[in-house]
Amino acid sequence: MSGFRLTSCVWELTLACCFGCRYCGSAGGRARADELSTAECLDAAEQLADLGCRRVSLIGGEVFLRRDWAQIAGRLTGLGVRVDVITNGYLMSPEVLEQLKQAGVSSVAVSIDGPEDVRDAGRQAGSFKRAMEAVRALIHRVLLDKEQEEAVEERRRDYKTELQELVQRRSNQTLHYEMIGATGPDHAKLFTCAVLLNGQMAGTGTGKSKKEAEQAAARAALQALQ
Repeated sequence: MSGFRLTSCVWELTLACCFGCRYCGSAGGRARADELSTAECLDAAEQLADLGCRRVSLIGGEVFLRRDWAQIAGRLTGLGVRVDVITNGYLMSPEVLEQLKQAGVSSVAVSIDGPEDVRDAGRQAGSFKRAMEAVRALIHRVLLDKEQEEAVEERRRDYKTELQELVQRRSNQTLHYEMIGATGPDHAKLFTCAVLLNGQMAGTGTGKSKKEAEQAAARAALQALQ
């Protein structure tokens, strides 16, 4: 087709599946006898990227039944291709969650056919519960990663510099830090610092080192002044 450019595709990575649903459009269950090898899949990933494909949805069967799925997904994301995964959720585990993260997968969709009785009748008993557990695990992992990123960002912030810049924008104001306390044994001492603005207490903070206490005090002062 003249002028056609491939931007996205759905890649049925395997027909192997935990289930043999009567309504499966792919007739999943057993893997094909001639499914692509790892090397062939990695080559296909390169070709997709060369064609300009920017998004690939990996489906099955069940994607996670291919032992090399994370390697294939990682090759795609390494080439700048967004990767989404559609799963029945039955094989979700902490190991799979970590593989999803390391491979750089953008999103994961868990197939939910209907309420528990409908899904379990169509797939197998307990499949609905496992799918919902997968959804909760994915949500928890996303929120946990977000909290960790925010914690890292928090540690990177230089509150003393931010406070100094704020004060400099206001004329005739001076800052001064004072250590006002230290508690605990030498191996676990906590320091308390006060930051003074024009001689007046603007904030206090506690930390495991004097530098950490000063940063905590500057943070408190920023919160009070902004």
